[in-house]
Amino acid sequence: MRSSLLLVIALLAAACGSTVVEVGDQPGSSAGVSAALDCTDDQEVIIAAMRSGRPDVDYQPAASLAELLGRTAAVFGGINSVSRQTFDDETWTVFGGFGGGFEVIAGEAGDAGFVETFSTSSSWASQYQVDPLDPPISIEGLGVGVIAFIEPSPAAPGGHVVDIQGLFIACDDEPYVAVFDSAPADTPPGSLTELMDAIDATLTDPDPPPSVPEMRIEPETLTAGGEFSVSYDGYFSRGGYYLLSRIDSDGDVAAPEYLLESHHNPGTPQVYPIAGDGWGVDDYGVDIAAPDRLVLPDDIDAGRWQLCTANAIQEACADLQIG
Repeated sequence: MRSSLLLVIALLAAACGSTVVEVGDQPGSSAGVSAALDCTDDQEVIIAAMRSGRPDVDYQPAASLAELLGRTAAVFGGINSVSRQTFDDETWTVFGGFGGGFEVIAGEAGDAGFVETFSTSSSWASQYQVDPLDPPISIEGLGVGVIAFIEPSPAAPGGHVVDIQGLFIACDDEPYVAVFDSAPADTPPGSLTELMDAIDATLTDPDPPPSVPEMRIEPETLTAGGEFSVSYDGYFSRGGYYLLSRIDSDGDVAAPEYLLESHHNPGTPQVYPIAGDGWGVDDYGVDIAAPDRLVLPDDIDAGRWQLCTANAIQEACADLQIG
């Protein structure tokens, strides 16, 4: 499927230079009479017409492309019409696809992997200006290239609405432009092909694990029964407990021998030897900034030890040298 999509992108790029876009209410035209616009030279006029009538909305922006793909499906194709329509007493801006419609490239939408149209809520209530989509935009040729992030909406014409962060068009091989709000911060700029590559990469590795901040121990020289502090290179959500394990001469880490509790909950650091068949403690989280103050056991042997978080979502560890 990917090779066929790249072929379509190439065809769009080859054809967009000769694409004729007609839109109503433009300089040099009168109401109800369309003016021919060039996809590249008049792109701002075309985008303004696409944006027209969209109400201000409150929404939670996606922080990443993965989050946007988690709530939408992505489609690719060419737009051949943009019109204002009334559907079930609501006004909509409707985007029509060239040929068989828009091909689904991520997620699930439509029938047989295609969506004929998608929409966005809109209105044109001005009594003093002609609606720029009356008459509708019509596009001859293969159309204006588009990638849209859509979600189901039975109330909308075509059954799908486009996300406010998810509509991008391009003419020729120029960089794509956001029609509504900008894409998530990790979405790379460039051509529609580069945007499709980013979508592919996100689907391949949709949720890379966040990096674990480095654990820092102070002071560097530790002694039995002494207090020390643990801090991190950046914010780190963790629990109140740490595990202390011996490192043998071969570098192997043995089973934990001590459970250390930081000062946050009891007020002073605590030490609990781990022995026997095991036992439990009340787990709790620490969401305030480090450092965590800890204390070493009075009877701990000198040598190399490993300190690890006991109940963090991601484990962080550091080696200790006890003299």
